[in-house]
Amino acid sequence: MQATCSLLQGYKFVEPLASRRAEHEKSRKSLKERWQKERKRIQEAVALLLKSKAGYMQRTQEYERCRDALRIAEQGAEIGATGENKVDKRKRLEEEAAQKVVESELHYKQCVAEANDRHRQLLAVKADILQQVRELILQCDQTMKAVTVAYFQLQHTLTAPVPVQFQTLCESSRLYEPGSQFMEYVKRLPEPPTADHHRFVMGEPFHFEPCSGIIPPLAGKHFETPFVSKQLVKNVKKAYV
Repeated sequence: MQATCSLLQGYKFVEPLASRRAEHEKSRKSLKERWQKERKRIQEAVALLLKSKAGYMQRTQEYERCRDALRIAEQGAEIGATGENKVDKRKRLEEEAAQKVVESELHYKQCVAEANDRHRQLLAVKADILQQVRELILQCDQTMKAVTVAYFQLQHTLTAPVPVQFQTLCESSRLYEPGSQFMEYVKRLPEPPTADHHRFVMGEPFHFEPCSGIIPPLAGKHFETPFVSKQLVKNVKKAYV
């Protein structure tokens, strides 16, 4: 009788729980690996964005220095203190600096677009992973519920003449709704912060930040883009580290 009960418990209780645990662990590792890959991609995109922004700012400052040097040379030429060769050299350097500003600005905007695209992809992957996590929790709850009900039902069958508590536990377990505890946990999560968080979640946390000062004539017409605070970029960078 004891051997039969042991076999029955192993078949009805232990094996289903062990199988569900193994499947859950396999899915959890897969989801974790997928999330880490997406985080690495967004980290690389943000690093490239910050690097391109620094290059754009540096090129703009170099252009301003060349522009100022050209103005001084032209003023000197007007009073005969500077030769024409020096003025021509200054003009050439100013044009080269302006072209570099245009190129660095284009690269900066491309990095902004790439970072926003990576961020939107990260949000999509996050939503999909959360959905799969919810399904895993639901499946585990369903297995645990079935095993618990069967266990207390077996205990009730074996000990029916003695207590009625096992039947009560069986009925209370039967009333449990799979996934309800997970929903309670989600409801207890703190409310998200303010507008910066809303902009971050909406998938457009990165924006082109034009450099202050005079824009070179070769840079062409600039697009007006909303300014993103340095604090937001710092928060985004911290979120992906």
